[in-house]
Parts: sequence; structure tokens; C-alpha cells
Amino acid sequence: MIPEGLDKRPLKDIVGEIVKHNFNCVRLTYAMYMWTHYVHNNINATFTSLDVPGVVQGIVKNNPSVLSMTHVQVFDCVVRELGIQNVKVLLDNHVSEPKWCCNDNDENGFFHDRHFNPQEWVHDLTLVAKHFNGNHVIVAMSLRNELHGPRQNVYDWYRYMSKAAVTIHKTNPNVLVVISGLNYDTELQFLKSKPLKIDLEIWTKQLMNRICADSIKGIEDRAGFLTTIKNAAPLIFTEFGFNEAGSSVEDNRFLTCLQTYLVGKDLD
Repeated sequence: MIPEGLDKRPLKDIVGEIVKHNFNCVRLTYAMYMWTHYVHNNINATFTSLDVPGVVQGIVKNNPSVLSMTHVQVFDCVVRELGIQNVKVLLDNHVSEPKWCCNDNDENGFFHDRHFNPQEWVHDLTLVAKHFNGNHVIVAMSLRNELHGPRQNVYDWYRYMSKAAVTIHKTNPNVLVVISGLNYDTELQFLKSKPLKIDLEIWTKQLMNRICADSIKGIEDRAGFLTTIKNAAPLIFTEFGFNEAGSSVEDNRFLTCLQTYLVGKDLD
């Protein structure tokens, strides 16, 4: 429930490495239960219960002040250091129950799953929006990472995403509200028939790549059209990937192809 690496290097150095590589914004993930179910738990108690003494020792060495903090206090520390070094933050609600993400049966993927009560989710997002209201380091809030699983349906997507977006905007009107699509955030085609005026995100992976033309067509069909329709919306590519081993012609060409497309469309 805390950003990784605090047991490996001092926080200031980690952020400095981000700045060194000319990044000016990070997507900072969190588990929803961090703000509710485990809000009073401190880091030492959490890692002790998980029986990972090496992590505790690493934090003692690199970020000793963190160990006595709650999860939210550590999160605030990370945001503060990012701000000190002029890095902006897109907050991303990754999961509800803190665990690895994702598979179709993890009960964390869609509204009404075991760990995804929509009313609790909207309430918790409101807590986060209120907590960071007035903090100019936070420029955006992404409502949920990679919606997935057998309960997926367009009706609930519109119902709850719209409700959460409006609630966050009323609570903290200074942040952009970012909404992801269905099927692990790869599908937004349903917006062709019923637009939703909001910032949207899309993920794309090597699996869709059949050399450049097919890749671009796939992106356009699933999400790219959102930037050119009548009620156009900003589109953010928050995650993409391919095999970097160099053994595949398709993989080797994927990044260059995608970069060309993003620059041509002026996407983030």
C-alpha cells in the first residue's frame, strides 16, 4: 500500500532519478482500503505482520522516518517530495483490497465484486479528493485501474463512473478526472454511441501489434476516435508495453510506431 522502493533507496534519491530522466509527472497508485480499512495501521506493523524483515531493515537504512508512519502519511511524504522536485502527480486508484492486479477472478475488478462496493468506492474517492484539495502537486485523479472480470457491463460503467466523476469534481474542482475503459482498459468503443465528457485513458499492449498500420487502426477503433468526434475528449496513454528482448520484428517496431502516432495526435 506504499510506493515501492523505499526499502532500497532514500525517497529524495528515487524522485531525483525520475527528474534526471526528464519526467515531470508520475502516475501514483494506491489501494482504496488504505484510506479506510487500514487507515490507522502503521508501516512497521504492516510489514511485521507480513514477516518480511528484509523490507523493514531496508526502510530503517534508507527511510527510517517512514517506519512509524501510517500508510496515508507515507503517501503524503512521497507526494510532498515529488512536489519539492517539481514533479506533478496523477493519482490512480489501482485496487480496493491491496493485492496484485489483476485477473478475472480477483474480486477486485468491477462494480459489485466482493472488494468493489460502488457506494464505498465513491465515498473513498471523495475522501482522497478532499484530502488533496488545494495541493497543487496533484493534477489528476484516475477513478480506477483496469476494470475487468465477468461482471463488466456498459450500464454500470456509465452509472458509477459518471457518479464518481461528478462527486470528485464537486469535492476538488482543481483536478482532472480520468476515466478508464472496460476489459483491462482497452475498450472505449461504446462511447461512439453515447459520449461521456471527461478525460479518458487507454492501455495498449504488443498483442495488438501487427506492424504499424494494424496497430494504429486498432488504437483508433478502440479509443483514438475520442479525440476527433464532435465532443472530443483528452486521451491519456497511461500504460503500454511490448517484449524488449529484440527477438520479434513486430515488437521491435512497436514503440517507434506508437511514438509517431502519439506525436501526430498530440496525445499524452
